[in-house]
Amino acid sequence: MLVIIFCVMMSSLFNGLCLGLIALDVTDLRVIASCGTEHERGNARKILPVRQKGNELLCSILLTSTLANAVFTVLVDDHVEGWVAAIVSTLIIVIFVEIIPCSVVSRYGMIIGAKTIWLTKGVMILTFPLSFTLGRILNRILGKEISMYTKDRIKELVKITSSYTKMEKQEVDIISGALELSTKSAKEVMTPIEDTFMLPLDGRLDFETISNIVRSGYSRIPIYDGSRSNIVSLLFTKDLAILDPDDRTEIKTIVNFYNHECLFVQEDTMLNNMFVVFKEGKMGHLGIVYSTEYIMNNQRYYDATGIVTLEDVLEEVIKSEIVDETDDVLDNRSKKKSSMVRRRQMTHCLDLFLQDNEKSNVCISPQLRMAALQFLSSGMYRVFLKIERL
Repeated sequence: MLVIIFCVMMSSLFNGLCLGLIALDVTDLRVIASCGTEHERGNARKILPVRQKGNELLCSILLTSTLANAVFTVLVDDHVEGWVAAIVSTLIIVIFVEIIPCSVVSRYGMIIGAKTIWLTKGVMILTFPLSFTLGRILNRILGKEISMYTKDRIKELVKITSSYTKMEKQEVDIISGALELSTKSAKEVMTPIEDTFMLPLDGRLDFETISNIVRSGYSRIPIYDGSRSNIVSLLFTKDLAILDPDDRTEIKTIVNFYNHECLFVQEDTMLNNMFVVFKEGKMGHLGIVYSTEYIMNNQRYYDATGIVTLEDVLEEVIKSEIVDETDDVLDNRSKKKSSMVRRRQMTHCLDLFLQDNEKSNVCISPQLRMAALQFLSSGMYRVFLKIERL
């Protein structure tokens, strides 16, 4: 009778371990061993070396469980004859070997597996000649067990478990956005060339042009030659620091002096690659998106269709628009006006200070007009803000 009870216990234990240990994914165990609680890390580190021998572990457990069931059936048949033995052995195996162990181990598989790891290792040693051989054969036929998470699975895992892990929606969006960078191209997020603030190469940096640059709020201005799709250089706002608007300096002169190199990227360039280029900073944080390139007179030309900036890439990561005080629209797709634009439109009367001297009754210097404009803008801001709230 004691032998029968021992066989039932062994069969029950290893039948449960077959479900509990094999169901534990190697990748999950590595994650738990690195960032779980202290108790979970200890259990995962005990199980991981054994679980990595997947097919060998499976064969050892099944051999032991099958042997225990066979011995149990023979012993029951010796004590009970006929169909009664079949019914008794079936009920005992179903209840005490299948149902109870599987239901318990399905919830506490890691704890039970860690507590009985010494027994599992002992069984693997005893069955080594057969289990090792069968495991190698299975590895050769089925291949080694590979567990991995794709980007889509990780993204869905974060979304599904966010309510249980108390993750903020912004955190979930950032993780999802970062995983989606490699699936979005520069063409999808670029600012179209027709909506881009640009200056012609043959233009002059007079007071009106510099005022337009300042009011645009951009730090880098694309320069085109002839057609807007033919961008040849960039003009940095800081390049204007020492210029006198009265000199009406040619844009071409400033461009040739500083010679800022443009970063040209194809429309199908993925945003993860764009982020790497922008992060290095060697070519700046603005890229010219082009559809085709061609060579004429040993000179390479690009048919520009838009521009993409580091801000555009970051907006895709956080899945939200970054709006500052100089943005005219909230995003490039909906063209929805920014509230800052509506506030600036209330101050259109101040643009009178930017009129040409020849059309004004009172002649004042451009510098004085700019100073007056800035003073009145800063002084009237609170007034307009109160009016807007009414």
